[in-house]
Amino acid sequence: MRQTIVFPPESVWHALTHFEVLDGAARQELVNSGFDDEQIDAQLLLPGSKFFASFATSPQTVVARLVAWFPERFDQMQPEADGRIRLSFGCSQPVGSQSVVDEQELTCEERQTIRQEWRNGCPVRTVRMNRVVSTCMCQLILVPGCDGVNFCTAFPGELAPPLLHSEKEAPDPYWQTHLFVR
Repeated sequence: MRQTIVFPPESVWHALTHFEVLDGAARQELVNSGFDDEQIDAQLLLPGSKFFASFATSPQTVVARLVAWFPERFDQMQPEADGRIRLSFGCSQPVGSQSVVDEQELTCEERQTIRQEWRNGCPVRTVRMNRVVSTCMCQLILVPGCDGVNFCTAFPGELAPPLLHSEKEAPDPYWQTHLFVR
C-alpha cells in the first residue's frame, strides 16, 4: 500500500539548492510557511547538483514524476537501519546536472584546477569545470512520519557516501576518486 508523501517546508527549502527554478505553487507554500522571496531565491542560487527545469521545478514535481514512472518502487519502500528510505532511480532521459564528478572524466585542463577546500567542516577535493555534466540518475530520500512518509531531499546524480568530518578519519575510497565541481 502506497503511503502519502508529506513535504515539510524546512525540507523543501533545504532541497531548493538542487533546483534551477521553483514553480509558483511550491514558492507560495514556502512563503505561507514564513520564508520570503529573497531567502528562496538565495537558496536556489547556491551551488550544487541541479534538476533541469524541463524535468522538475519543485520537490513535489520530482516526486510526482518518479511516482508516475516507477510506481512499484513506492509500493515497496523500506527504511534502512538509520530509519531513512533511500530510493535511487535511473531515468531514461537526463534529469539534471551533477556536482560530483569522477576524476577519470576530467580533461587535462580541468585536472590542473583541482584543489582541497573545506565545506561544512569537511575537507573535500574540488575542480573547476565550465561544462555541465548531465545525469540520468536521481535520488530521493524520505523518512517515515506520523502522517505518512516525509520528504527529506531529492537530487540528481548518484548517491555518494558521507563526507569526512576531520582529517583523522579514514577517507572513503569513493572520495579519493571523486571531486566536487566548483
